[in-house]
Amino acid sequence: VLAACSAQPAAHTAAEVVRTAKVSRREVVDRVLLTGELRAASAIDMPVPRTDSWQLAIRWLVEDGAIVKAGDRLVEFDNSAFTKQLEEKKLALLEAEMTMRSTEALGRIDAASKQTELDQAKIALAKATLKANVPADLLAGRDSQERQLEKKRAEIAVKKAEESLASTKQQQVLELKVKQIELDKAKRAIDAAETT
Repeated sequence: VLAACSAQPAAHTAAEVVRTAKVSRREVVDRVLLTGELRAASAIDMPVPRTDSWQLAIRWLVEDGAIVKAGDRLVEFDNSAFTKQLEEKKLALLEAEMTMRSTEALGRIDAASKQTELDQAKIALAKATLKANVPADLLAGRDSQERQLEKKRAEIAVKKAEESLASTKQQQVLELKVKQIELDKAKRAIDAAETT
């Protein structure tokens, strides 16, 4: 400080501001910068509901400094958004159940239709087989060949009808599995929302 006082004052221009400081006698203290995290000496965990929402509105909160015991209600969240979502999920469940039932019904109708086609193709094959089994010497040459050709066509039609029925049944099983997965998913969403 003495060295600073003994120096000649520098010539200041009119534009420069002269800074002054007051010197006082104090104790020299080291400053220490601490970083880290503060933790409470004692604390109690308070579980909160698991939600899909990042922000929850608080409807009611216990007064600051109030004495509470285990099981007392501390916070009440606004659940209007969750009840709305729950109702929407229940509607989605009803829709999934209706879709599942309609898929089953349409599948049964389609399978019955394919079964009827197969039965008609088998009847046509039986007729064609009877006609084709008539000895060729009793018919004109061309009629016998046409009956044999009709029998082959009927056999092909039966094979196609059988494949179509099997394909329809397999497709119905897969569609029902998909609809069942959607139904289970809707039920799990409702369970999660009710738990929340």
